Amino acid sequence: MGGLLRRKPAVTLAFALGVAAIAGIPPLNGYASRELIHESLLHSHGTVPFVAVSVGEVLTFAALARAMWLGFLRPRRQPYERNERLPAGMAVAFGGLAVLCVGFGVAPRALIGKLMAPAGAGFLQAGRYAATGLGSPKALAIPHIASPFVSAQGLASTAVTVVLGGLIARWWLTAPESSPIRAPIRVLRGLHTGSVNDYTAFAVTGLVVAMLFLEASR
Repeated sequence: MGGLLRRKPAVTLAFALGVAAIAGIPPLNGYASRELIHESLLHSHGTVPFVAVSVGEVLTFAALARAMWLGFLRPRRQPYERNERLPAGMAVAFGGLAVLCVGFGVAPRALIGKLMAPAGAGFLQAGRYAATGLGSPKALAIPHIASPFVSAQGLASTAVTVVLGGLIARWWLTAPESSPIRAPIRVLRGLHTGSVNDYTAFAVTGLVVAMLFLEASR
């Protein structure tokens, strides 16, 4: 692949915006949600989960940065055999997601107060929530969740994610195919069987491992 920056500038922009949002670059939605997660983990002294989340953020950005280079930014001299125009439905979907990435990041206060706080109340007060669902309505005490804002700590975390993730992506792109560091990726590629049942089993296994990990770190 490669060369899609010139051939598909709109798709490139949408993909880059998604990568920036996942990296937690303000004022996109990834920054707001990540700040809430980091703040809650630090407030509860969850050092191990915080480190695990941070490592996952760095590796996720590294993988997406690699994909951005290989698919969009890397020069390509040979023309594609097929270069069809982007269907209207896909263009609307890309554009809509891009707008939501910006909107959720610019106006997190209203979303947190009207959506996230009530959802959090249901988790924190499971008995009252269950009673309401069973026909005995009980009012939930909506917690106050501080709105995320651009802080020195948040910007530093974003910078670390971008720098480390970018270095890992560059390191991976320049490593020989036979390098031992690529062995884990070769194993993962071997698991791509194309079977929905296999992928479902992988997802369930991952969820179980994550739950056990979180329970052990309490």
